[in-house]
Amino acid sequence: MIEDNAVTDDDHKLAELMAADEVCHACQPIRYCSSDEIEYQYITLRYGDKKDLSVFALDISDTVRAALDLFALYLAVRQTQFELETFHPDLLNNLVFSMNACTLLRPEGKHFIDQLGQHFKQPMSMLIPSLYLTPGEASNPATKAMLERLEDRFHKVCFDVHLPISDLEYLTPFDPQMIKISNSLDSQDEKRALLPVIRYIKRRKATLVAGRVTSQNTLSQYKMLGAKFYFGYVSDVPIPVHFKGFEDPKAEMRKKQRERAKAEQFADQQIEAQNQLAQEQAERDQQQALLDASIDNMYQSAKTEFVDEEIEAIVRQVEE
Repeated sequence: MIEDNAVTDDDHKLAELMAADEVCHACQPIRYCSSDEIEYQYITLRYGDKKDLSVFALDISDTVRAALDLFALYLAVRQTQFELETFHPDLLNNLVFSMNACTLLRPEGKHFIDQLGQHFKQPMSMLIPSLYLTPGEASNPATKAMLERLEDRFHKVCFDVHLPISDLEYLTPFDPQMIKISNSLDSQDEKRALLPVIRYIKRRKATLVAGRVTSQNTLSQYKMLGAKFYFGYVSDVPIPVHFKGFEDPKAEMRKKQRERAKAEQFADQQIEAQNQLAQEQAERDQQQALLDASIDNMYQSAKTEFVDEEIEAIVRQVEE
């Protein structure tokens, strides 16, 4: 899906990273604010030598972003399935992963969820999607049915709120029980942006999960605001968790197709460059020919005609 729909340069870069199996999850504990005990694990897609670069920071198209959402869900299912086969379920933490609602409103998103639900029911029941839902998507009649399917298949649904936002009432029809925000609280603007969210959470008696907590001062502020859970570099560095992606029987064929397409594109560029050079040389030759002709004309017009009267007389006599 990523290869076939790559549009931007970063789309193509991501396709190469995926083909090389260079994209994986980074896992970070979500802890209780009161005791620092681990309750959940937050996972997000990363790449790079240290797996510390977010794929979602790339300039990727909407279709590729949707494909990444589904890939993140697939890896979460794979990780949970592995843990269920290795450890006792009571020892496991539920995994929280980010998901855009627009991805699940697409036909391929709905189909993907249904297929996973048929084959991986137990691991899906231990996952918590952190759903980013815009006001426009919330008004879509299909959204409520989509949320109901998620609640049936997953452990619970968390709502991911992107700041700044002035009103969260569009979430009310979905009865949000858990809301996640990521705000460093480093500036007064960030703190003010948080006020409408905190008011809404308190009014709804929802659970607040604070992300991107980088200092004890930020953690203390979130505790004062009523956060129940937190995660961030203040306590834990994300740890890469690598699970091999989809087994694609046509992967080698796709690789050869990409290489052939690049070779053909390079050959076409070379031919175009050679044609351009030939055209430019022809234009230069034509200009030089015109210049040479102009110089000859100037020389002929400037040359003094030589006249020998005796020779002319001899020529006339011969002709007579």
